[in-house]
Amino acid sequence: MTISFSGLASGLDTSSWVESLVALKQAKIDTLEEEKETVLLSKETLDNIKSFFNSFRSVIEKVTDAQFGIASMDLFAQNLATSANLDVLTATATTEAEEATYNVLVDQLATNSAANSNYCYLTTIVQTTTATSDSKLINVGVKAGKIGVTVNGIERGIEITENDTIQTFIDKLKEIGVEASYNEKTGVFSIDIDAGAINDIDGTGIVDALHLQGVNEGYTSNSLNTSKTDTIYSAATVDTLMSELGAKEGVITIHANDADYQVTLTSTTTLGDFIADLKSHNIDVTLDSTGILTITDAKITDEGTTDILDALGLDLDIYSNTQVSGDLSHKATITQTTTATSDTLLKDLGDGINITDGQTVIIKNSSNEYTTITVGTTTTLGELLSDMTNAGVYAALNKDGTIEISGGTITGGTFDAISALKLTAEPYTAMTTGKPLTETVQKA
Repeated sequence: MTISFSGLASGLDTSSWVESLVALKQAKIDTLEEEKETVLLSKETLDNIKSFFNSFRSVIEKVTDAQFGIASMDLFAQNLATSANLDVLTATATTEAEEATYNVLVDQLATNSAANSNYCYLTTIVQTTTATSDSKLINVGVKAGKIGVTVNGIERGIEITENDTIQTFIDKLKEIGVEASYNEKTGVFSIDIDAGAINDIDGTGIVDALHLQGVNEGYTSNSLNTSKTDTIYSAATVDTLMSELGAKEGVITIHANDADYQVTLTSTTTLGDFIADLKSHNIDVTLDSTGILTITDAKITDEGTTDILDALGLDLDIYSNTQVSGDLSHKATITQTTTATSDTLLKDLGDGINITDGQTVIIKNSSNEYTTITVGTTTTLGELLSDMTNAGVYAALNKDGTIEISGGTITGGTFDAISALKLTAEPYTAMTTGKPLTETVQKA
């Protein structure tokens, strides 16, 4: 049994001091114990990570080249080399390199050197653009060779050369009676025959290269004509009917040679007949080339119902019995009918066409794309057909004045184009490009 007396000699509470010192030391021990627990926990975590990493590595190694004897490709066998100054020196390390530090001494700086070679190389640029009328057929995929085109039951041959363009091909088609056209804006090629009419004798691939496909909707028209009416006044001749001069049927009385004579006018009486009747009564009468009628020493005393004095414009010479007419002329109405051309105005295509500026024609092509075309009093037939072609519809005016439209329909608008162009809707056999033509050109 231990007996202690705190502060017995000095009167100080030494026991409290001792307890405080012990508690202070114990606090340090407790702190270290806590740190130990933290370190042990971290170690356990790292051990787990290492275990997971080793498992992952064993899986990855199965698919690395290290398994096939190529250690340099092993993800886990890579070594890293670093430089203290990358501007001066860079380094790499192989998988066999050992860990070490190396000092590099530069004795002499490198000098500039150059090597020249006479070798040059050619860069080929391939450009693909929308074809034009001048594009060569070989650039759109057509091979040189011979094709046969059936026209009116007869196969006609066309030779395609490497220098043929889209336009020269169109010209060759027209020479054998086949209408064709190409729109540079849309890249659409149209031809007025069906696919069965082309016999690709030498395997030119023209149907596929031009993306030709049949179209089965369109219109045809009868020959379009324009009428022009002119009123012409011509000097009267002996063949001119009296009725054309304004005289009516009836009986006139003429006094000459101290006697009265009667002359009958009918619907068929000509000016020559009238002159002959007067001369038969010994009356001097002349008709010059300008249409002036002169009756000498005679006077019409009674014109009856004929109104001949006004019709012939006869004036009596007050100093004699001579009567002189004005410039007799007859009116002739001449109607000229001509075949319509691309320059013909829409308003001149016939009677009953009412067109005003700002009217519209709505077109639907074979791709179900709609286009609105604006027309007016100055719009020509060629301009309308060109706008239709730009909308992806084949529209052509033939030499005989007939119109052919294929690959689309007129669906509406404020201008009745179907009636104006005398179009008849019917299935129409032709071909047009299913997609715009492009050419591929190699440039050095």
